[in-house]
Amino acid sequence: MIKLPEEALVQLFKNEKIYVVPELDASAFLPVTQKKYQLLILCNGEKELPAEEQTQLNKIINALKLKEQDILKINLPASPPFHGIAQKIDFENLLVFGFTQCELALNVTSPVFHLFTFSGKKIIFSESLGTLIENADARKMLWKQLQLMFGLS
Repeated sequence: MIKLPEEALVQLFKNEKIYVVPELDASAFLPVTQKKYQLLILCNGEKELPAEEQTQLNKIINALKLKEQDILKINLPASPPFHGIAQKIDFENLLVFGFTQCELALNVTSPVFHLFTFSGKKIIFSESLGTLIENADARKMLWKQLQLMFGLS
């Protein structure tokens, strides 16, 4: 059996139509930006994060030593498809809290807290911020992947 590298597998399936994208496209709620962001953070939730979750997110951002203007954070109760995000927002890295690959209509299977590349974008899927607050092991796994994403080892 031939074993393909992960990047090849992602590329192999990126143009296949496996998931049905619903008629109401949540990407209609995304801002259209002209700026390229170093990090796009997509959170599953209402417009404002609860205070505890915002504090947890701020800790992550501060640890990455990124400037606020290099980050775009979006909270949505439903996820837009990845192609809708990539068409409206120019970004290098994507950190997703609380959504699955299927919910973003990504034709990949990757465990949470695992860095992978899709369409030239580095992506990490994480548990929700609320789950991270309660789970030190999950925070450690996420931090290891974020260090890889940003070359911070």
